[in-house]
Amino acid sequence: MQKFKPVLILAGTLIIGFVLGFFVSGSVTHHKIQSYMRVTEKEGFVNMIYERIDPSDEQKEQLYPILQKYSQKSNTCLERHKVVIDSLRTELEPFLTDQQMQKLEKCIGCRGERCKSLRNNSQLE
Repeated sequence: MQKFKPVLILAGTLIIGFVLGFFVSGSVTHHKIQSYMRVTEKEGFVNMIYERIDPSDEQKEQLYPILQKYSQKSNTCLERHKVVIDSLRTELEPFLTDQQMQKLEKCIGCRGERCKSLRNNSQLE
């Protein structure tokens, strides 16, 4: 019984550590995803900057038109990036094997209906 007690304590500590690590990691990942998603919303960019710099009410009034302008530019940039990635994907596709395309999709991210069908096809194989 004397030898069993330390082993039980060690195993319990390890299990608690794994469980806590799992939940903390998931929480951090969820927070990062939510932060990114907020930036793509209409007022998300402005709110993100406000959270970072903590401006006074007077500063908010002065900064809002500037941030609004750059928010629109940021969203336009994201849209252009998506177009560029789709073009890249389209041009590379004839030269790559299915396995290479799957690796590419993991690397650059996959969005849209065409990518959903690629994922579904790869899951069937």
